[in-house]
Amino acid sequence: MAAMLTLTTLALVPAVTRADDEMQVQQTWVHVAGKVEKFGSQTAYGWLSAIAKMKTINTTSTEWAHAHVFWTTSLVTSIELGEHCREGLENFTFSFYFARLVNASTVALNYSGYDFYIGGLWDAYNVTFVYYPNEEGDFDGENFNVTIVPLAENATGELRVTGGWTSFELSINGVDLVSGFVHHYFVGSMEIEIGDFTGDGKVNIHDLVHVAHAYGCRPGFKGFDFDMDFNGDFKIDVGDLATVAANIEA
Repeated sequence: MAAMLTLTTLALVPAVTRADDEMQVQQTWVHVAGKVEKFGSQTAYGWLSAIAKMKTINTTSTEWAHAHVFWTTSLVTSIELGEHCREGLENFTFSFYFARLVNASTVALNYSGYDFYIGGLWDAYNVTFVYYPNEEGDFDGENFNVTIVPLAENATGELRVTGGWTSFELSINGVDLVSGFVHHYFVGSMEIEIGDFTGDGKVNIHDLVHVAHAYGCRPGFKGFDFDMDFNGDFKIDVGDLATVAANIEA
């Protein structure tokens, strides 16, 4: 089995803005979700997820941003597995592309004509999983091979949302343009709870159960969700459960 690559997802970056009242603390949260439609000239399938927080005190802004994009150029139906992604019927291969923000240099609203903009350093990979069920027809978590081919590492890139929050483009040096449409966005002062998968505005036991149902899933399995894979190791495991548990509100 090829070695797995651990990806870090959060980046803390400084910037400079101006508040209307320099003594007033301002905090703006942004969340963008979209579907990938094109990879260069090819039709592609996948999704975008980006979250940013901008906080201003006396014209000094501390910001963080998390963004990743997944896409594939083959229309593949995810394998329908049993509970906890442990049952399978046959060998299969799943290949996809994955890009993630490494370090943001600019995170801004209404920037140079863009509705939302993240500029900085990005990694991009072509990842292929080959799965082999055991004699009982189960995927035990070890019967697979993974190949990770870097397309770009610490490369300059830009995520641009345009058209009144309807479209996005991700351009990374050395990688074909990734583009698609925005199906959800939020801009406001209400804090976005990392790990709120049920959409009730808070992280609680229901979110923990939601992630637990995907335990053991890897890319290509229906239950896998990149938003649940907090450490970016392409598996929903105990570390991801612990991350949600740590954010549960008292």
